[in-house]
Amino acid sequence: MKKRSSSFRISITHLKVLETIANLNREQAFPSVEGIAKILNGISDGETRKFSATSTFATLLSYRGRKLTSLVTNLVRRGYLSYLFEENSDVKFLKITDLGMATLILPEYAKKRVYKHKNKSDRRTILFK
Repeated sequence: MKKRSSSFRISITHLKVLETIANLNREQAFPSVEGIAKILNGISDGETRKFSATSTFATLLSYRGRKLTSLVTNLVRRGYLSYLFEENSDVKFLKITDLGMATLILPEYAKKRVYKHKNKSDRRTILFK
């Protein structure tokens, strides 16, 4: 049986989530996991239209649901993010911590923070030959 290493490495995906939350927190907006998913998946609606010019908008099209939730939970457990709760409710919103902000400004992650905006491709449903 192999021992799991306890080392944690920040990936590009982690940086995208951290930067998205940092951008929203600067605007005094605190997103839920669903809100982050909308921005990273490039869904433009009334809530996200204001943030469509950010560098992380539509850069993570493949992460949805459980994958993104586990990624965010891992960042919360490691101390990069924290939860805020709405009064008289148990709905969780996210806030970046000092450790998360310090991670974003480290020079070793500067190369990883150049994101490419991805266009959603319409899935073909009819094949013409």
